Amino acid sequence: MASRRDQLEAAGRWLRGARERRGYQTAADFARALQVDQSLISRYERGLSAVGDERAEQIAQVLRMDIVDVRSGLGLWVPRASAAGAARPATADDAELQELIAQAGDNPALRDALLAVKRMNEARQQSRGPDTDSGRRAG
Repeated sequence: MASRRDQLEAAGRWLRGARERRGYQTAADFARALQVDQSLISRYERGLSAVGDERAEQIAQVLRMDIVDVRSGLGLWVPRASAAGAARPATADDAELQELIAQAGDNPALRDALLAVKRMNEARQQSRGPDTDSGRRAG
């Protein structure tokens, strides 16, 4: 089992990658969007502080990401997915995750974190079941 420090560092690496992929190239830009001090973002990304539940929600909103994905990436508790439901097709996020997993091969903590996010995405997709959009009428 990974130490608390390892978990915080993995969460920090995930947060930095997520913010960069969403267009926030600096921690200062991201901090402004969250309306927090840049030093707090720095502490999160360096694995010196844990992100709390409310801040995780705020991060999900600013990054326009699903809260389950954000909580999972940050190493926070996430609900177990239902075993019912059919798998949905892969999304662009899945392809991006797969690429990141391949690139993280020499960093076991990062690779484990990315694999956990991938598993959470798959479980979330299965719990949602097939898309219902196809049953809508064109209007």
